[in-house]
Amino acid sequence: MRTHTIPSPTTSPHRRGSLPKSLMSITLAALSLGACASENQLIARAVLPAATFANGPTSGQYLGLGPINGQSVPFLNKQPIQGFSAILREHGGRYLVMSDNGFGSQENSADYHLRVYRIRPLFRTFLGGPGTIQVNGFFELKDPGHHVPFAITNHFTEERILTGADFDIESMQRAPDGTLWFGDEFGPFLLHTSPEGTLLEAPIPLPDFENPGQFIRAPQNPYQEESSALRIMNAVRAHAQAHGNLRPPVFSPYHVMLVDGNPLVDHYARGPVSPAGSGLAPAASDIFNVASLQAAGHPVVCWTVNNSARMTELMRLKLNGIISDRPDLLFQAVASFDANNDGTAGDFLTPAGLIDITKFDAQGHRGGRDLRPENTLPAMEVALDNLMTTLELDCGITRNGIPVLSHDPHIMAQKARRSDGTPYEFADEVLIKDLTLWQIQHRFVADKLFRGPSQTNDHTLSPVSVAFANDEGLMDPYVMPSLQQVFDFVDAYVAYYRTGPGSAHPDPSAPRHWRRRPTPVTTY
Repeated sequence: MRTHTIPSPTTSPHRRGSLPKSLMSITLAALSLGACASENQLIARAVLPAATFANGPTSGQYLGLGPINGQSVPFLNKQPIQGFSAILREHGGRYLVMSDNGFGSQENSADYHLRVYRIRPLFRTFLGGPGTIQVNGFFELKDPGHHVPFAITNHFTEERILTGADFDIESMQRAPDGTLWFGDEFGPFLLHTSPEGTLLEAPIPLPDFENPGQFIRAPQNPYQEESSALRIMNAVRAHAQAHGNLRPPVFSPYHVMLVDGNPLVDHYARGPVSPAGSGLAPAASDIFNVASLQAAGHPVVCWTVNNSARMTELMRLKLNGIISDRPDLLFQAVASFDANNDGTAGDFLTPAGLIDITKFDAQGHRGGRDLRPENTLPAMEVALDNLMTTLELDCGITRNGIPVLSHDPHIMAQKARRSDGTPYEFADEVLIKDLTLWQIQHRFVADKLFRGPSQTNDHTLSPVSVAFANDEGLMDPYVMPSLQQVFDFVDAYVAYYRTGPGSAHPDPSAPRHWRRRPTPVTTY
């Protein structure tokens, strides 16, 4: 009796810590089977080298720095062929071989397409032969019929090709009708496809026989909150890249939703009472792992943190950034942070004393809303005064199609007043979409105070906003600005302190922004 078999070269690398399957050579062997295992003899072999690739797209972008096993990463415009987890015999000495989920983990495999290759081994025996393997094409697993009910990497494309971040396929069988069944570990699910890899129905979950009516869930299951964020971010990034965006989208969770090891549950502390940890356990609620998301190439910038101790704790968690209502406290926390534990603070600052955005993104929430009324020019000014690297803001669209700063669809009575002094209460609120920018900026002033004693609307504390409003013909620096006016204001702020009135100040005890020449910031 003779049979062709593939000895397993490795188990899944993400479980054993070995090299990714896709970077190992594959050997097909023909064995002569005797009456017992000790009589088995190798009679033929064929090898597929590690450096064997098929047409792209580019893969391996999330593997980190290379080379790996002698191969430079990423693999430009190509996909590794190696990494077989299953094989099916075809006629004429040909086989279907199924690639595994990619590069060893869900985090690094979003650009690895799940494929089945058609191969023909040309065995080498004692009589000779090349011992090589011909690759005669492939088909990809895909879901153009939208059977998958959760986010996949290529969610917004027409073909919806499946990737190693969507499923970890480990087995393949052919049904009598010619359709194919694949076993997935991320669900775990069974996937049912056409003979050419098109999904025919929704992924089938595996029942939990110990708990009737429930299903088994792996940590990467798409219905686990921990996994859902990664899947959604992969879809957002792929869609953005398809439309020319070269910058990775930022994942921005509430800070109490992070795996942080902090048992404190005072989620909403705004003062120095508590660092306000999450107190959440994995799989207990919405909770996200920072390291996992970052390994997948997604920067993590959390909101909204107004407590210095919590800011330091989150920087220890190696977040990419923090959003805060208190840019003054955030700058102090960043400036005093010792990232490398050498006893010297300021590891996230440039030699000029600014925050280095390549190391940490300090974002002023709606400008600096606990210091000035939110989403106004003075709020943006106080964020710049405290050297924030990013202005976080919100926009609505006016009746004439102009983006204007507002977190709410209405002009809120809590935040704004009528410029003519007539009453403006909750029942009087109007929608931004029903007014033009001119009407908004001539009828309302958004300078109401309601966020505690640190918030002020004192014009003398916002000299650039006052000067800009005068230059632009705005009736008050606290009118709701358009998005373009914010961009123009940032340029005006830089000019004010580089060459204008703020370029020098006689008082050495003047605030920091009088003494430093700021640099432009990223504006979201």
